[in-house]
Amino acid sequence: LKEAAERYPNARPVEVFDEVFTSRRWLGELLDRHAPGRFNAGQLDDIHRWCTRQHFNRVDEGGDGEHEKPALDPEDDTLLLYLHQLLKGPLRFNKHKPLDYAHLVVDEVQDLSPIELAVLLKTMRRKAPITLAGDMAQRIVEDRDFESWEQTLSLLSMDHATVSPLQVSYRSTRQIMELAQSVLGHLAQEQPKTPRDGAPVELFRFGS
Repeated sequence: LKEAAERYPNARPVEVFDEVFTSRRWLGELLDRHAPGRFNAGQLDDIHRWCTRQHFNRVDEGGDGEHEKPALDPEDDTLLLYLHQLLKGPLRFNKHKPLDYAHLVVDEVQDLSPIELAVLLKTMRRKAPITLAGDMAQRIVEDRDFESWEQTLSLLSMDHATVSPLQVSYRSTRQIMELAQSVLGHLAQEQPKTPRDGAPVELFRFGS
């Protein structure tokens, strides 16, 4: 998106959005970079046709009255906001006052994508403190591209940031934490200290 914004500096965000998502070359380069070997040429053609059809249905107000009119997806909002920041400058409360936060705290950060975080970071004052808190073992949104703290911080050019894992589980008993680690299997990270003892964990099975 940065490359596209530099190529079309005077365009509106939605125009750049449509330009890149109807370009088979750009889509191919994106898949090669982020999902190498997972899509063949025929599948790329299908993706390109779908994106192009959605674009023309939207701008030409397509649809036959029997089906919902195609529109931008909720996930596209982030891309458009990011393009606005690149092309037009900071997001604003109104026409005059830009968003200018002195401290940012994001909880459950593992369920945000790097680009969603990038939009938030662009609302910060220079050198303002930023606190990101999350647990990789608690992800509930699987397509957010938050693979690890290191990967996400690198994409955000925040390699210098300090990652401080919490070492004590204050919320759950040792028995519950041992069960949680067992359920996670190979996804489990180092188990934190659990000083609180509790009742044995019971398992109840149901037919449906």
